[in-house]
Formats: sequence, structure tokens, C-alpha cells
Amino acid sequence: MNYVVTYDILGLGLLALLYVLTYSITKVPSLTSKLYRLFIITAFTGTFLDVFTIWTNQYTSSFIMLFANWILAIIHILAVNSVPLVYYLFILALTHDDQKIPSSKKIFAGLFYGYDLITICSSPFTHLIIYYDKNGQYCHGSLFSGTYFIVILFILAGIIELFSHFKKITKKQFYLVLSYTVIDIFAAIYQFKNPQYLLVGFYTGISLIIISFVLKNPMELIDNNMGTYNRSAFKDYLYSRSGKNPLLIIHINNADSIKYKYGLDNGYLIIKKCISFLLKKCKQKVCFYVFRNTFIFPCKNQEDAITKANTIKKYKSESFSIKISTNTNINTEIKIDSNCFIITEAKLLKENFDEDERKSSLDKAIDILQFFVNPHETSSEIKSIDEEFIKMYKEKLRIQKIVDKAIANETFEVFLQPIYDLKKKRFTGAESLIRLRDPDGNFISPALFIPETEKNGKILELGDISIKKTCQFICDGKLQELGIEKVNINLSMVQCMQDNIAEHILELIRAYNIPEKMIRFEITETITTSNPEKLMNVMNKLTSHGIEFALDDYGTGYSNTSRLLTFPFSEIKFDKSFVDSAMESKRNQLPLKHLMNMVNDSDMIVLVEGIETKEMSELIESFGGTLIQGFYYAKPLPLQDFVDFIKNKK
Repeated sequence: MNYVVTYDILGLGLLALLYVLTYSITKVPSLTSKLYRLFIITAFTGTFLDVFTIWTNQYTSSFIMLFANWILAIIHILAVNSVPLVYYLFILALTHDDQKIPSSKKIFAGLFYGYDLITICSSPFTHLIIYYDKNGQYCHGSLFSGTYFIVILFILAGIIELFSHFKKITKKQFYLVLSYTVIDIFAAIYQFKNPQYLLVGFYTGISLIIISFVLKNPMELIDNNMGTYNRSAFKDYLYSRSGKNPLLIIHINNADSIKYKYGLDNGYLIIKKCISFLLKKCKQKVCFYVFRNTFIFPCKNQEDAITKANTIKKYKSESFSIKISTNTNINTEIKIDSNCFIITEAKLLKENFDEDERKSSLDKAIDILQFFVNPHETSSEIKSIDEEFIKMYKEKLRIQKIVDKAIANETFEVFLQPIYDLKKKRFTGAESLIRLRDPDGNFISPALFIPETEKNGKILELGDISIKKTCQFICDGKLQELGIEKVNINLSMVQCMQDNIAEHILELIRAYNIPEKMIRFEITETITTSNPEKLMNVMNKLTSHGIEFALDDYGTGYSNTSRLLTFPFSEIKFDKSFVDSAMESKRNQLPLKHLMNMVNDSDMIVLVEGIETKEMSELIESFGGTLIQGFYYAKPLPLQDFVDFIKNKK
């Protein structure tokens, strides 16, 4: 038969050009880019041998040529039949980029390709797929049509995979990959009817060019500021590895101060040069910039990770010279203040999580890293993320789910802790404390669930629930009739900074028909420094309606007393640490006594929390304190217990 090889020769040219053009994409070791590169190689090999064996099959008279033709024919058939397998694996990688490819699909691919491998490679002995007759002519065996069946099977499996994961990939990806299938099926049918035309290589080249648009542009994988690979590239890396390789995480602690000192542009340039310096010293080629001032080095093994971490640790105390673009172009001495962390296995970032815990693979991996990397903690210790740490993270996820459900159903509880008036010798107030139980009825610490509401933006909803439940508590318990004059409610910074927050709070309180003067909001000193003008406006609006404000945790930070006096606080709440210190020695009592006198002289009420003993209570009373709160008198109580407690004490 006279074969027309022109189209396949053009196809070889297209495939060779495509390989060169896409080589840069495969520098990031992602599974899709690796398979795409393999796609091109197998298609090129199959097409080349398709053409080359037409020429070699003319020379089979000698044993050596016949033997060579056998080898070439087997490689040719294997390469051609590998193309649909790689196509199927490519689609699996594309549709499972955020999770592990199921073992059943790997077994499916392995079984049928294994059948191809065995029957094709055994053909010199069985003649089942191909053989050469007595005249040296190339012939198809009795099972040759089975290879077409497996090709069609992989193509159909790929189509099913595309349609079943239609929502997980973009429409662009769907239609571009589907185009490969349509084009190659058309070419195969045409060549089957016209065997003299070799078209598959040409059409495969065309369709692979179309598929190349599915892959990320190499520049989309580079961080503009750092010049390293970015989050997207890290995701590709994460799901292209078996998961046994450790990762070294480097957090540059002084990166923000460098940006502040030298300006943003020069700051990024310095950090970029710092990372380049560390990469060179560690002999590291791949680096990912995943989030603020945090970089990841993939390592070969645990020993490699520890060696590189120790190398980086060495430069915490040593400075090196970096030239920056200033008016004088001077060299500046820089120290890299960094923390190092080792993830024992990369798979810890992507495995062992339930499906409903997968926000997205990348978000989850970054969330784990941010949970572990504390940017405010400087340490020379090399810490590890292992299975124990993942248990901690899972507990965090569990609490997140409980918090989300509790906010949606408003199942948070409010407890009141009684506040004792040393002047009136009775209980006149209480602090409202939000409580949360897990499904087993166990309490979850507010220190665990409140930060979660701050992170996911639901602190506003929690704040509303706290106000409503407290007002309901006041109403149902008829607290005013029991002599309770004030109920303190904690108000977060996020709530205070909302537009029209004063009007919103008044609306919530008025819905329960309780006196507005019974409410006193507690805010921390941090809020007074974030946006003092806005806070003052909110406080003035609410105090004009009889609602009061207390300063919570006074003394825990560097309190600017003169500035605090400018705000309309009616109560200053001294932190427990003040009392604990005062109980140690008479000398330590002087600051507490002085500050309490100052608050009293400023016509504000002194409330001291954390009172646990009679001696503490007597000390505060001797210093002129008015209100005290603590376990010495009562712990936080639910509604009925609180009412019974106040009635009994009354």
C-alpha cells in the first residue's frame, strides 16, 4: 500500500514545536503539566514510528532487520496505545486537582493498559496483536481489534470523567479537552476508512495545541514581588506528589519592619534577595511564597529538611550585605530573623479530612500553615507539624462547625456572674458571659470559639445573640425586681466599628421592653486606640439614652490613663492580675491603691474581678473599691440558678 505520510510529518513538526513551547510549564512539578508533557512525548513517538516503520518494513529479508522491525513495531503500538491512557490520566488529574485520585480509577487504567502491555509485548511469540508472515510482511493478529477497543474505552472513560466533574472545572477546560476527543475520533474514523492516509499524528498535534490553553500560563505561577512560585503553583505541587516528602516552612519575622524602614518597593527587593540568598545557601531550587512573609522549600527527606533548617537558623544572628536602590545606592547590612517549621509529610496538608471539611484543598493547606505559623513568636527552635498537630487542627475544625451551627440556630447560652457591691453590701449587678456546648453537652472554652467567630466574620452575629439572650434573661428572670441594677455585656471591636451600631443596639434592647439604663457595655482598651473618634461617637449616642460603658481588663496592657479619661466610662474594671500581684507583697499594693483612688476621684466606679478569697475582698474594700466579682462570691450561673442565688442572698 502506498501510504501518504505528509500529514503525520506535519504532525511531528507541530508536536516538536509544542514540546519546546510548553517546556517552561513543566518546571513546576504539577501532575497536569507532567502528564501533558508525557502526552506530547507519547504522541510524538507513536507518530514518528508510524512513519518510520513504513520505511523499515520494506527491509525484512535479513534476521537483523526483521528483529529490529519487531522491536520498532512493538514500541510503535505501545506508544500509540499509550496516548489514550495518558489522555485519561490527564483528565483525572484535571478533575481531581483538589483531592486524591480514587484507587478504583487507577486500577481500571492499570488493568486495561496491563492487558495491552502483555499482549503487545508477547506478540513475537503469540502473534495475537501483530506479526510478520513468511514473506516478511507486517500483519495484524486476531486480537489487534482489541487494542482499538481499549483506545475507545479510555476515551469514553475520559468523556464520562469530564461530564461527571463538569462543575469542578471551568467551561473553557471542559470544551477544550472535549475538543481533543472529537478531533481524534474523527481522525481515527477517517483513517480507518482510508488506511493509506496517516492523519492521527497531525490531528493529535492540533488537538494538543488546543488543550495547551487549559494549562496555566507559566507567569501565572510566579509571585510578582518575590519572583518565586506562588500559591497556585504550590497547589499544583501539593497534588503532584505522593505526599511522603517533607516541607520546610520559613517565616521571615522582620519582613514587615524591613518594608517599613526601606519603603515597600525596596522592602520587597530586600526580602526577595534574602530568599535568593537562603536558596543559594541551602542549594534549593524550588520555593513557594504561600502567604504573608512565609515561604516553603520542598525537601527530599527529613534529613534534608533539618539540614536546610539549620542552615537558615545560622543566619538569624549573622548579617549580610544587600545593595538597595536609594539615592546613594549604598549597601545595607540585613539580618534574617526567621522561624523554621518542618511538615514531616506533605500529605498531612491534604489527607485524613472528611469531605465536608474540604473548603478547597489550597484553602485548607494554607489554613493549616497559618494555624501553625505564629508570626508574633520568635524562636530558634525548629518545630514540626506532625500527626499530633493535625489532631489539634481537626479539633479547631470541629469547633468551627459547632460555632457555625450554634450561630445559625442561636443555641448559644448566656450565664450571669453576680457582682457584689461593697458599699451597699448586696448583689447589685452581673456580667453576661456567652457559653457554648458541644453535641455531647460539654462546654467549649470562649477562648476557643470566640476567635473562630472573629476569623469567619460571624462575631457580629454572636454579638447580637449575646445582647438578645441577655435581654431575654433580664426579662424572664425579672432581675430588676431582685435588685439587679446593671448587667454588663461585652462589646467587641468589630461591633463598635459598624455603621449605625448605636441605633442597631437600641433596637435590640427595646425589643425586650427593659430599661436601657440596666445595660452597661464592657469594651477593652484596644478599641479606644483603633478609631477613637468613631468610638466616642458611638458611646455618646448610647450614653444619651442611659446606657453606660465600662473599661474591661484595665491594667493588662500599657494603659494611657489620661487618654482613657477622655471617654465617658462610668466604670473601670481592674484585671485579676492586679489583685494577684497585690497579694504578694505590700509594695505591690501601691500601684493598685493609687489607681483605684484616681478612678474614684474621677467619679468612676471601681470594679475588681478575679476575687477568689476573703483576704482579696477585704483588701479591695480597704482601698475604696466599690464592686467586686469572682469565684469567692459566685461563679457564672444559668437563668434559674442565678435567680435562686440572688433570692437566697437577698
